[in-house]
Amino acid sequence: MLVVGGLLAALVGAALVAASGSDRYVLQGLPTPDAFTEHALTVVRVLTEIGCVITVGSLLFAAFLVPPQRSGVLDVGGYAAMRMATWGAVVWFIGALLSAPFTAADAVGRSITTVLRGDVLFTLVGSLSQAQAWLLTAAIALVVLVATRFVLTWNWTAALFVIAVVGIVPVAVTGHSSSGGQHDMATNSLLFHLVAAALWVGGLVALLAHGRRRTEHLGLAATRFSRVALACWIVMAISGVVNALVRLPLSDLFTSWYGGLVLAKTVALLILGLFGYLQRERGVRAVVETGSGSALARLAAVEVLIMLLTIGIAAALARTPPPETGAAEPGRVELALGYPLSEAPSLGNLLFAWRFDLVFGTLAIALAVGYVRWFLRLRAKGIAWPIGRLVAWLAGCLVVLFATSSGFGKYSPAMFSIHMEAHMMLSMLAPVLLVLGAPMTLALRALPRAGKEGVPGAREWLLAFVHSPVSRFLTHPIVALVLFVGSFYGLYLTGLFDSALEEHWAHLVMNAHFLIVGYIFYWPVIGVDPAPRQLPHLGKLGLVFASMPFHAFFGVILMSTQTVIGERFYQGLGLPWNTDLLADQRLGGGIAWASGEIPLLVVLIALLVQWSRADDREARRSDRRVDEGTSDDLDAYNAMLRELADGKNPT
Repeated sequence: MLVVGGLLAALVGAALVAASGSDRYVLQGLPTPDAFTEHALTVVRVLTEIGCVITVGSLLFAAFLVPPQRSGVLDVGGYAAMRMATWGAVVWFIGALLSAPFTAADAVGRSITTVLRGDVLFTLVGSLSQAQAWLLTAAIALVVLVATRFVLTWNWTAALFVIAVVGIVPVAVTGHSSSGGQHDMATNSLLFHLVAAALWVGGLVALLAHGRRRTEHLGLAATRFSRVALACWIVMAISGVVNALVRLPLSDLFTSWYGGLVLAKTVALLILGLFGYLQRERGVRAVVETGSGSALARLAAVEVLIMLLTIGIAAALARTPPPETGAAEPGRVELALGYPLSEAPSLGNLLFAWRFDLVFGTLAIALAVGYVRWFLRLRAKGIAWPIGRLVAWLAGCLVVLFATSSGFGKYSPAMFSIHMEAHMMLSMLAPVLLVLGAPMTLALRALPRAGKEGVPGAREWLLAFVHSPVSRFLTHPIVALVLFVGSFYGLYLTGLFDSALEEHWAHLVMNAHFLIVGYIFYWPVIGVDPAPRQLPHLGKLGLVFASMPFHAFFGVILMSTQTVIGERFYQGLGLPWNTDLLADQRLGGGIAWASGEIPLLVVLIALLVQWSRADDREARRSDRRVDEGTSDDLDAYNAMLRELADGKNPT
């Protein structure tokens, strides 16, 4: 069924692209390729996406939907899903590899046989970002393919799942959504859409294959996947609406071919939502109550077929440009950033001129909501949780939201000084507040325990992450210090920042890096959560003091340098209020110097307070042992007195 559905989806995609005519090339200002190249590209993309979702979904299934053995080795269901991921990765790798020359041929209007000549191929692929993205995707798919042949344990399966999800990103950030006006919104929404689709479609295929094998834990897998599917459907619906509104005015929804494809995909999504509801009400319930997967298999088979057809529609939609709206062409600032900047960054604009960041704004809200849910769950059980930790966590989430979605986030890509302010908030302030919120300790108390004989769940996954070799490596004092401090020098003083300025995905990576590296540094220093490496208080103090001179020196370098970082990009924007780029950079250096010391001072105070409280707790424990007559020191002292009374040498 899967092979038939995949071929049918490829034919549907090719037919829809053919029905759109060759006008789409004229609209994009591109030469028209030959018919074979045009249709073959669509077929290859459909099959590649099917291979991708099968790989991601199978790894999701093996890592999180069925439990491993108690030794950590994959069980029968997980092992079978891993083998399925191997075949999916084969299709994904071959399809991504073929997509690079086909994309190049389509872009320049040549036949694939012409492009496959060595000199022409290297020249075209080297100049087309989407062709390069397909090669990067092929490399990731190859890594996943090779790894699936050797990975047998749960922890490496989870890591491989993360790598496979990352493989979705390169093509998503270099397609139609990455160019033109509002490309920041379009790209971010597309990322959510594609990841949710891969988890949903691939997870359902893996669940259906598991049910046909009649192996254990079908009820558990169906229940867990039902929750994943519901979340993915909601994410796909919201992100799809956002992406469509960015590219298509409502007036063109019923009057253009692009709008017709959007409507067809919307109808398919609604039908899939109905099937998902029936799955939860009938299929999953029948599996849990009777252990029979027949009802689930019948519904899932039809659902998978509709999903594959939807992939064909989506591939045709990706190959079809939106209709011309008659609106004015976006200016150079809007083309570079995704939105115009018509006013100078006043205090009012920085505080109130918001542009919601779909990635980090959504992340901040989700983290806040999840923390509050766990907090309320503990309260309902009568378990106390310090209000100060709740306030710290919510304040950290607010800082992330403010740094990425307020005027600071809006003006950050356009001015170095404001970028540095947002950088400091994400790397120096937000992580301090987040680690003081002790989210892992809260989760470990709020999440249910599996028990010795129970099936591992979210709590056990979190513990496995905390004690994993990756966590131990990253929280090593030297590694954490190098990542935290060295990132400043490596990003801004090597030319890497200059290259990253022009790419929206690079801004997402930078923000994620700032936040994650800051959290890694502060976690073992002032974090309340259990860390893989427990440092003594004196070691924590030394680590904080070791980082302070490097931050100050970095700010001094920026304030004294005569070379403008990112000069070509900032000059290309041509902002009338940002003509003295060197002065703006020196202002950014001053911000890095001043704002970098203040959070470290707060960390130092928090560390000293924690040290004092730890000493007080140890003193109280010692006093209790003395009062109870169980103190080791007191016992040793009394033994020494008895030996002296007996005339013995106490040594």
